[in-house]
Amino acid sequence: MFIDEECKEMLSGKRGRLVKGAMEFLIRLGEAYGAEDMVDIDFGFVYTTMDFWGTKNKDEAENTMGFLSQSAFEEAVELGVKVKAPAIGGLGAVDYENCAMMQISEESLARIRYQNELDAALGIMYMPTCDPYLILGTDVATLGCHMVSVESSAIPYYNSVLGAHVNREGIAGFFAVLTGKYPRFGYHIDENRKPRHLALVRAKMRNYIDYGILGLIAGEVVGPEVCAFSMDENPRPYDFVHLGSGMSSGGPVTMYHVIGVTPEARVPDASFNPCLLKIHEITDRDIQRVYDKHSGCGEPVDYVVLGCPFYNAFELQRAAEMLKGRKVKPGISLWIHADPLARAMARASGFEKDITEAGGYIVCGTCPQLSAGKPGPIYTFTHPEYSVGVMATDSIKQAHYGGQILRAEKTLLGDMERCIQAAVTGIWR
Repeated sequence: MFIDEECKEMLSGKRGRLVKGAMEFLIRLGEAYGAEDMVDIDFGFVYTTMDFWGTKNKDEAENTMGFLSQSAFEEAVELGVKVKAPAIGGLGAVDYENCAMMQISEESLARIRYQNELDAALGIMYMPTCDPYLILGTDVATLGCHMVSVESSAIPYYNSVLGAHVNREGIAGFFAVLTGKYPRFGYHIDENRKPRHLALVRAKMRNYIDYGILGLIAGEVVGPEVCAFSMDENPRPYDFVHLGSGMSSGGPVTMYHVIGVTPEARVPDASFNPCLLKIHEITDRDIQRVYDKHSGCGEPVDYVVLGCPFYNAFELQRAAEMLKGRKVKPGISLWIHADPLARAMARASGFEKDITEAGGYIVCGTCPQLSAGKPGPIYTFTHPEYSVGVMATDSIKQAHYGGQILRAEKTLLGDMERCIQAAVTGIWR
């Protein structure tokens, strides 16, 4: 694989172990996928948390990659290393305002806070949200740009709705913004962005939950390949959020098209010819089957989760209006997940108190699938008898993973109003 002089300079070790190791990793990644050269990275949404990648403390013997250690991060900061591409991060295990409610230990909190401080010193902007594209707009991820992203539901949005070039990333995303380089393979090559499947949507899309279910069904069918949707509706931004979230829950989907709508399918070319694609038809009956899997009537509810992917300010406002003057039933937890800007807007506009006075929590920066507290995967897998009980949600992603990660006895799927009614009455109707 061809590498330029800038890459060679990073390989020299002059910028420290972290940068050198990152470049070595990216070269090995590129060689594994047959990349001929590197692309310059314009933007990144990344995870850097050392716990997440196997480093527990300063003991590098516990680190699967010796350069990805606390001391290597500290060395990079001392050398004045900064990320080469604009980057955001911080989504993960904690909401600093709700640590007590989430039962996050002081030890975990201190470790996570220190990692965020190291990230900031490297130039990574703290933006703890799973849908940052709705906060930052389209000015950082533009049509045709090369970028990196983590978070399974964010990746198809960047690729499909904004038309950026993104692979399905892990730690390589952080290495890419650190070096400004990424091997040219996968969805960074135009030919690989063409559809292999065509989903004929015969179902009526009524709301964002339907789009999430549509995505789940399609994701289970197409797996890692690209799908084009043919449908009558023109999805709204939050519909696209849930479509991608559902697809990435159903399979390792990285990109899709909506014919006549998304940037690379507004004027379909020959690659969208149905004769060349695997055809799938999705009907109202298919959508209903997923609802039926997460349906019930009269069940007591223990845990209500709203906002996955995170709510924006308008969804928070709707939830506040439904909760105003009411109370969440004692013994029931109501978590409403939102991005930092949405919570700040709710606070500034005065309707945050309608949620908190009702007994609900606006949780920012994490969710039960990522939380370092309770509920959360760490607690679940270290307490074999633990369960969140019966969980109600408006998110197909939460419904899909609730049984696996939170050991929910049952997951119930319905719109915001139905979920809030369950939180207040304690019963799913």
